[in-house]
Amino acid sequence: MRRIVGLAVVVLASTVLLAGCGGDDDDSSSANDKIMEKMIEGSSDEEVEVDLDSDDGGVKIETEDGTTVIGGSGDLPDNFPDDLPLPSGDYTVASTTSQGDTFYVVMSTEPGVVAEGDAMVAALASAGFTMEEEPTKVSGGGSDTMMVSATRDGLTVMITLSSTEGETNGTAMYIGEKSDS
Repeated sequence: MRRIVGLAVVVLASTVLLAGCGGDDDDSSSANDKIMEKMIEGSSDEEVEVDLDSDDGGVKIETEDGTTVIGGSGDLPDNFPDDLPLPSGDYTVASTTSQGDTFYVVMSTEPGVVAEGDAMVAALASAGFTMEEEPTKVSGGGSDTMMVSATRDGLTVMITLSSTEGETNGTAMYIGEKSDS
């Protein structure tokens, strides 16, 4: 799990760099994409394939362990369970990481996503997930956050929902890992 979070941080930093690399000229943009690809590929000890798409701002990094996607298509990873509850309002998949039986998904949501937390917990229970403890809810300083952890058939999922008063969107984050036991 630590490796996924580390890779996600590297990719997020790369996305920020990518945003400043594009130009209006297609040749310039293509050259900048190739430079960025080489920089990302060179920052890893393992074989890495990088695909940057300046048209949609997407970054896709494939390694021996899995795939990380930032921006672009906004699709959920293949190993994301179909019965995990998703935010009911509009949301955009901002980034995903998928390595074997592990996934990491960050979504931009409508600002009131935390209010959906209890319904999402009920949906988890209906899908056969078991919560080891009650969801954690924190409010203060105009921010609301809810975290819940649940398990089913060796899959542990942590869902974090957060919103800040006055902001135009919230965040939903899903982390899942399947154990062999």
